[in-house]
Parts: sequence; C-alpha cells; structure tokens
Amino acid sequence: MTSTAEVKGAGLSLVARAESLIPERRVPELAPLSGNPDVPEWHGFELKVWEIGEQIRQILARHQSLRKDRELQEAFVRILTNANAKRGRQSFVMLLGYKSCQVHAATVAAQINDPNVTGHVISTLTKMRAVGFADIVRPYVDSNVTWIRHEAKRYMSRYNSA
Repeated sequence: MTSTAEVKGAGLSLVARAESLIPERRVPELAPLSGNPDVPEWHGFELKVWEIGEQIRQILARHQSLRKDRELQEAFVRILTNANAKRGRQSFVMLLGYKSCQVHAATVAAQINDPNVTGHVISTLTKMRAVGFADIVRPYVDSNVTWIRHEAKRYMSRYNSA
C-alpha cells in the first residue's frame, strides 16, 4: 500500500521532470500540421510535458485528496506560468480545474491571451467555479475556434452576472 506522502512525492518528482524538459528560452513554432495550417507541429518537449501532466491527472483521479494540496498546486502553477513550455502547459492548466484551486484563479486567468492555452484556461476557470473573470472571457465568445467559443459561452452562462 502506498501512502499519500509517497504519492505526493511521486507527483512532485513528475513536476520536476517536466520542468527539466522546458527550454530556458522560448523556441520558435514548427511548421504547420499537415492539413491544418493554423496549428504548428508539437515540439518533442511540449508533448512530453503534456504527457507528464496527464500522468499527474491519473494520480489525482486515484488520490483525490491531493487535489487540495497547496504544494502540488504551486508546482502546477510554476509550469502553467512558464510560457516556454508552450502547449505542454495545457494539461497543467487543467490540473487546477477544482474548486479547491480557486486561490490560483487570477494566475490561471492571466494566461488567457496565450493561444497555446486559451481554451484550457477558460475551461479551468469554469471548473474551479471562479467568478469575476467575465470581462476577460467575453471576447472569446466570438472565437473562430469552435471548442474555445463553446467554453467561453459556458463560462459566461454560469458566471456573467455573478
């Protein structure tokens, strides 16, 4: 049987691994994906960072009490605020999609203008029940990206008048 402390340690180790993969300097976008000229290919590090976030999500699904752990939340915030991780940050933004993470809502919201994570930010603000961000979400109700537009409308329908 694995203790909560051991599982938390494993999560923090995964975060450290992800951080070690992030380049110190911002790297340029790659060529567009085949058949989608608006979306660049993924850098190898982006995919690996994203996959580590997904591994952590699986841990949090099995050990739900860790969702409230401030040290883990702070570790997730370090990655989500590091723009050099590019789209690898998406899974880390989503790791904060719980009411217990509302203390980080403003930090999450501050990433909304980064197209690598815009939709994930809006989705996470909705999931964490973060009120007070309608002004920054509203412009995305008209997004050209369908799923982002839907996430923005969902946020607005719940929290526009809050």
